[in-house]
Amino acid sequence: MKGGQDVPWSREALAADGVIVINRVKPHTDFDGPMGSGLTKMLVVGLGKHAGASAYHAAALTLGYEAALMRLAKVVFGRAPILGGVAIVENAMHDTACVEVLSADTIPGREPELCAEAATMMPALPFDEIDLLIVDQIGKNISGTGMDTNTIGRGVHGYNLMPGDALAKPFIWRIFVRGLTPETHGNAIGIGLAEATTKRLVAEVDAAALRTNVLTSRAVQCAKLPMDFATDAEAIRAMLASLPDSDPAKARVVHIRDTLSLGTLDVSAALAAKVASHPALESLGQAEPMKFGADGNLSLLNLD
Repeated sequence: MKGGQDVPWSREALAADGVIVINRVKPHTDFDGPMGSGLTKMLVVGLGKHAGASAYHAAALTLGYEAALMRLAKVVFGRAPILGGVAIVENAMHDTACVEVLSADTIPGREPELCAEAATMMPALPFDEIDLLIVDQIGKNISGTGMDTNTIGRGVHGYNLMPGDALAKPFIWRIFVRGLTPETHGNAIGIGLAEATTKRLVAEVDAAALRTNVLTSRAVQCAKLPMDFATDAEAIRAMLASLPDSDPAKARVVHIRDTLSLGTLDVSAALAAKVASHPALESLGQAEPMKFGADGNLSLLNLD
C-alpha cells in the first residue's frame, strides 16, 4: 500500500471464492470512533491474524486507531474476495438485539450506525464516582482488554487518578481485581488497569500469552501488575486506607462479577441514597457486612 506498509491477510481466506465475516459490533476498548469494533476490525485484524493485528496496532500509534483501520481496510476491500458480513448488536444483557446482513460495499457506511446503536445499549455502572470497584474476574471472554474500558472509564494507554483530570465517567478511585476467568487461560491483559489484585491471580498468569497479547496490541500498560495481596480482605482494607477519606463507613464500594454482568451489583451503604433515587435501580435487600470465608476471601457475586 502507499507508504510501504504491508497488509498481511489470511492465505486461506484470500484463496477462497468469497469471504463473509461475522462479528459483534460495539464501541472499541482502545479508542473512541464511529467504526468501533465489528466487521471492519475483523477483516483487518482478525483475518490479518497475528501479523495483521501487529501491523494495524503499530500503524495506530502514529496514524490514530480509526485512520489506521480505514487505511488498511481500503486495501483489504480492494484486493480480497469480500462478499459481505453479518453484523450482530447485543443489548446490555448480552441478548442479540439486532442482526444485519451487509454487502461488502455497505459495510463502511452502515457499521458506524450500528456501532452507535450498540453504544446506547452497553451495560454501564450507574454511578459517576466510585471509591472502590471490586471485580471478581477479568478475561479475554469478557473483553479484549480483560475488563471493558468503556465501563470502567479508564484507557489502555493511561488514566488519571485525580477526579479533576479524569477524561471519562465513571471516575473510580481504586479497582481491585480478584481473579481470572477460566476461559482466558492465564491471559491477564487488563490487569494493569487495576490498583490491586491477589497473589492467586498472579500465580495463574500465563506470562507468554499476556506478553504476546500486549506487544501485538501495543497496549503495554495493560500488562503491568498492580499490588498483590494474600487475601481479598487484606486488599480491600489497603485500598480503602488509600482513599482521600479512609473511613470505611463513607466508602462508595461496588462489587461486580465482571464488566459484562452489571444487572446485579453489590453496593455499600454509602451509595444507598444514589440507589434509591436512580430510576433504573431496585434494591434487593438491606446492607450487611461483607462476608469473607475462612480464607479471607469473598465469594463470586451471586447474579441470581
